[in-house]
Amino acid sequence: MSLRTLNLTSMLLPLVLAAVLLLPGGRTMAEEAATHQQQQAATLLKIARETLAAEAPEVKRPAEDLPRPSVVFLSLTRTAQAAVIGIGVADTLEDATRLAAQDLRDEATFGDLATGRLRIDFVHQAKLPQPAGEPRPLKVLPSPVGLMFVRGDWLFVPEDTNLAVAQSPAVSFASWIETPDGLLQLYEGSPLVSDTSPAHLLAACTAGGDYLLRGLLLDGKFDYLYDAATNESVDDYNLVRHAGACGALAEIQLAVNQEATRQGRAVPQSQPYLEGSRRGLDYLLRNYASGPYQDNPNQDFTTIISNGQVSELGATALTLLAMTKCHNVSADSADLDLMRQLGKFILHQQQPDGRFLPYYYFLDHDGEQPESQYYPGEAILALTRLARIDPSGPWLAAAQKGADYLIDIRDAGIPMDELYHDHWLLISLNQLTDLTDNPRYIAHAEKLGTSICNLQVRQSERLDWIGTYYQPPRSNPTACRGEALVAMIELARREKLDDRRYLETMARTAALQLRFQITANSGIYLPRPDLATGGFRGTYSDWNIQIDTVQHNVSSLLGYRALQLGKKK
Repeated sequence: MSLRTLNLTSMLLPLVLAAVLLLPGGRTMAEEAATHQQQQAATLLKIARETLAAEAPEVKRPAEDLPRPSVVFLSLTRTAQAAVIGIGVADTLEDATRLAAQDLRDEATFGDLATGRLRIDFVHQAKLPQPAGEPRPLKVLPSPVGLMFVRGDWLFVPEDTNLAVAQSPAVSFASWIETPDGLLQLYEGSPLVSDTSPAHLLAACTAGGDYLLRGLLLDGKFDYLYDAATNESVDDYNLVRHAGACGALAEIQLAVNQEATRQGRAVPQSQPYLEGSRRGLDYLLRNYASGPYQDNPNQDFTTIISNGQVSELGATALTLLAMTKCHNVSADSADLDLMRQLGKFILHQQQPDGRFLPYYYFLDHDGEQPESQYYPGEAILALTRLARIDPSGPWLAAAQKGADYLIDIRDAGIPMDELYHDHWLLISLNQLTDLTDNPRYIAHAEKLGTSICNLQVRQSERLDWIGTYYQPPRSNPTACRGEALVAMIELARREKLDDRRYLETMARTAALQLRFQITANSGIYLPRPDLATGGFRGTYSDWNIQIDTVQHNVSSLLGYRALQLGKKK
């Protein structure tokens, strides 16, 4: 991603696989040390800018065959290309910065220098140790601990975590980047402290929406899976996740409109996220909507066919759910008949005991259908949302019946901390509790919410692991639990329950979610930062952006923002 080759034969150059600043003691940093480091970074960046402008004398590179204790590398951002990188190794950080700037100036264009922002990563080490043994390939995960080598001529710049060679000790790095608001301290390429204020959360979510819109083709199909590290789209698709992305776009538009109203402004005439949602839904309905198999006169419904032979309950449920979200933004009575037809398919799939069959086959099929982890909760939520729009229909009763099955049969007898973290069910229970005030739903929601809280990592030497539910952290499972926690907090507040633990867990969850979002600061080494910005990657080492990962993160963060503003999601 950002690998560079250096041909410096006059000295042994350290190989650095850098992440960013290693912080002691589990704290962000002692306040005094942080202030000193920020001043140091500002001084070094001033030196860099003067050198780039040719206002400072050039520094000669050391000629003696000795390792140098100070290593600096500068990165200059570019909008539609990977950052330009310069490296400097010298006796002092100041001279290393000048060398790095000279190196960068040789690589950058005038336009780069005029518009780009500088990022500086520096390490100070009195003596570079020699590695033991012969170099060997090594798989390296992202880490706040850098690696230094003195053999060979390869340099890995920050966030380049593909390979390392040989054995090496750990070193500490400090990373700072210029922003319009001043210098920003980075940790693993993201801000040291995540900004989870309502304003920032809305900006993050609209950036996620902008990413989805950039990947929305004219026919309404999304760029389903984009590898930001290689600038390649993966040839794969999933209609369930397509429908989920349509729903997320509608949620973003609703939040934008509500924010305008909250600030006393008129709702904007341009509704790009709603238009994108409707275009995506039109693609689904135009290409995949179908009636019953062989036009069975005893059946009357509309469903979404996944592959020409099978209809997945989840695809129809999330299509209906997305339509209800569009209806919340801009009610269109013409949609109601179609929403009812989709709801009828969900009813058709429900068995007498409340269980939902996950598949509807358009060819003869024998045998039991497997249980689905996600589809029943999606179906219950879609029916509940439809019941709010069409309260006279059979939707609420069917949703309750489905929830009763999951609570009384699927989850019966399972210890709390072994319960599957069914975020769709918890979101549904919040909705059902609001409509029915059933104490059983409250009790099961509390079990799920507490189980989620119990699993979360609350303390870690790795600051970017705090808030995770998996080790190493993963974006999608974190976001899904965030959606569940939002529902649990809303339920707790409505029912006058203690929400403090859920809220503390959600705060850590949201902060972690933001670390997965690719921004103008974290994506500078990608081949096309402009295309990736706003997307949410899978893990710290996986730069694939899948549309459902964006969907779940956006929905969770918008929900957390609504809680901060005292609104229902």
